Amino acid sequence: MRWLTPWFLLPLLLVNIAVVPQHVIYEISLALQLLLYALVAIGVIWQQARNCQVVRIPYFFFMANLAVMHAALDLVRGRSIVAWVPSER
Repeated sequence: MRWLTPWFLLPLLLVNIAVVPQHVIYEISLALQLLLYALVAIGVIWQQARNCQVVRIPYFFFMANLAVMHAALDLVRGRSIVAWVPSER
């Protein structure tokens, strides 16, 4: 299921937007979802904000799912990494 998570994030946002007029709980759900995406954007734009756990957790969740999506697309395209090279620290 973890490998499918990135593929459901955009449809989840779109469905959430579509059902907002039906009940207040959907408004709250959409507001929280947009808040998390805003925290991710803050983490992308302002690197120091990633030191704050409130930004770090949604940022990591989003980036990890983005990496899964990128790897899956590379696999479908027939590209693969033969040897992993660790990054310098």
